[in-house]
Amino acid sequence: MADSPGDLTPDSPGADDDDAQPVFGGMSWSWDSDTDFEALMEAVNGAAPWLRDTEAADDPQAGDVDPEADEAAYQEALAAGRASEMPLSVVAGRIAESLPTGPGLAGWLAQAPAPEMEDGALAGVASSFRRLASWAAAGELAAVAQIASRSARTDRRASVDQSGRPDRVTADASGQVSLALAMSPDGASDWTDLAVTLTWRLSATGAALAAGEIDLSRARMIARVTGPLSDEAARQVEAAVLGRAGWLTLGQLYAALRRAVLKADPEGAERRRREAERNAKVVLYPEDEGTATLAGYSLPGVQAAAAMARITALAKAMQATGSAGQIDLVRAQVFLGLLLGTLPYIPPAPGAPPDDPPADDSPPDDSPPDDSPAHDPPPDDPPPDDSFPDDSFPDDPRPDDSPPDGPPHGGAQESSPPDDLPNPPDTPDGPPSGPGWPWPAVPPYLPAGPSTLAGLQPATGPGGRGLLNLTVPLATLTGASAAPGQLSRLGIITTEQSRQLAALAARHPAARWRIIVTTPGGEAIAVTYLARSRSPDGPGAASIGLIGRVTLIVRVDQLGHGPPDEQRHGPAPPGPAPPPPGPAPPPRGPAPPPRGPAPPPGPAPPDPDQSRHPPPPPGSPLAKIVDRALAAGRREAAAAEQRRENDERAGGPRRIVELVTARDQTCRYPPCRRPAEQCDLDHGVPYDQGGLTCPCNIDGKCRSHHQLKQHPRWSVTQSAPGVSEWTTPAGRSYFSRPDPYLT
Repeated sequence: MADSPGDLTPDSPGADDDDAQPVFGGMSWSWDSDTDFEALMEAVNGAAPWLRDTEAADDPQAGDVDPEADEAAYQEALAAGRASEMPLSVVAGRIAESLPTGPGLAGWLAQAPAPEMEDGALAGVASSFRRLASWAAAGELAAVAQIASRSARTDRRASVDQSGRPDRVTADASGQVSLALAMSPDGASDWTDLAVTLTWRLSATGAALAAGEIDLSRARMIARVTGPLSDEAARQVEAAVLGRAGWLTLGQLYAALRRAVLKADPEGAERRRREAERNAKVVLYPEDEGTATLAGYSLPGVQAAAAMARITALAKAMQATGSAGQIDLVRAQVFLGLLLGTLPYIPPAPGAPPDDPPADDSPPDDSPPDDSPAHDPPPDDPPPDDSFPDDSFPDDPRPDDSPPDGPPHGGAQESSPPDDLPNPPDTPDGPPSGPGWPWPAVPPYLPAGPSTLAGLQPATGPGGRGLLNLTVPLATLTGASAAPGQLSRLGIITTEQSRQLAALAARHPAARWRIIVTTPGGEAIAVTYLARSRSPDGPGAASIGLIGRVTLIVRVDQLGHGPPDEQRHGPAPPGPAPPPPGPAPPPRGPAPPPRGPAPPPGPAPPDPDQSRHPPPPPGSPLAKIVDRALAAGRREAAAAEQRRENDERAGGPRRIVELVTARDQTCRYPPCRRPAEQCDLDHGVPYDQGGLTCPCNIDGKCRSHHQLKQHPRWSVTQSAPGVSEWTTPAGRSYFSRPDPYLT
């Protein structure tokens, strides 16, 4: 490419290309058209490709292209009536599916807008675009493989063979890929490993992907299923399935791969099964509309099938008693009820012999009493401390940051049964009649195990508190806003879910309440906690809370200036600024209401959805906490302002930790989502080089990215509090800024 002919040198690509036409004042390029004049004339004047004799074979050999002779022949045919003109989009639609995958196909497809094509061309053009996408993905993976190879050459802990294949994916390589492609660290590592696999170990699969013979999802499935095999056995399986892989559905391809794997390595099948079972896990995925997926992976197949049979049997029993809903819905209700210990008693079906309810393991109604645990509490309340429970995002988030190719873990993407199995016989044609059963209740504490576990008490997070953390704007609890909340291990949740969980936490005395005061733009400027008893007592105090900590977000302009009773129904009305802290005594009684028009800027007006979200009832546990939170937030905001005026460094190490973790929220490596509370606090300018220990020079980095920062080929600078600039070995820079809090 060149801006003008004068920019071309004898060594420039295309300098000796006779087909490249110079364009003055712009750019030009050329590529082989991948077709000849006779084929083009056939597409214009002959039958459409999808209407031709399927037994006619295309001539694989094309003669030398002579543009001048082709043009003369075309003009002669046009004058003689043997040729006709048609729109270029129609020609492109007819010729695209006969072209090999590559830039020539891309050029023709660019001339083929879908609304202008013939009906019969649409399917062929769609498959041509799929082939082109495979070609592009192969090109991306080839570049990623070179990043991995070149990074391994400079890493003393890695090695590269004569072909350039690295023996591992280095942190440097996955870090570069993560930043360049906006992938999570785990997603980038997996993507880089796939690139290495398709470039060296399964090169035939990589070539088929580049040729458009298979798509990315099939290439990934071949690489995943053959992963546990040796290189030789993996290539045997590849050779057995690759020729027909492009014409099989994902379910069919998976079945073919499994058969080929068992044939290639029958002795290792049982060993691999046992190893996979040792990696079994339960994962939680956030879904759309505030729902979630809770699933077990790598479970023993027999036990998993037996568990599903029991869930189905209980669901059918509930349907027999009149529960409305499809079998899948009732199964889900049974599944959650068994895990939460709140599955209601299932009465016998009408006309069935009477049955006595079980003596234990199943409470007689949907939920235990509000103020007492369903099981005996543990004998001692674990001593509280200042550590935090796990506040991570989902443990194994969906690999959404890699190109879409199916469901997590590479399974078949269809949610229906495999192609070779009939539909389940237990799926009714329609929902049964009768009242629907409610979802199992969520208690404010973690119930003890069933009698088969001798009432085993669940383990807790650090400090003996609950296992989940909730973050929610204070205005959401008062009804002044419909902003969503966030739940650890799940992510964003709806307003109603946030209020429900906050009310549950308010009923458990061991829950901690953190208040983060932010600027109107959502930047954290102060952090405080509500005081709580060191030995909480009362009903349920010794049990383990479901919610370990609630973080309330409040803007400084929402704090108000009067007693908390006046603020319960939302942000404070506009009024005069609060007096600066000083020796003056606090005002007595409520502050007078403002007179006259409100001076800008003022707090945001109440949300129009406020009527749908009334404030908590006066005197309720949640209402009392809201009042205390407003008062505590006002005090801490005033104290933080005083510290800034006195040029104090956030008021000591503990306050620095609280403010930095609240400000950063997550690791400062751009794609990383590990909570800042689980990160190392790192000096931007090292302490031994004169760096200050203050929020202006400290940010959070998880351990792996803290180590990446120390890599000799990387550099990281903090240009402003919480703002990091990461520079890769290739000299590319990426910036990271904390997300603002929703208020």
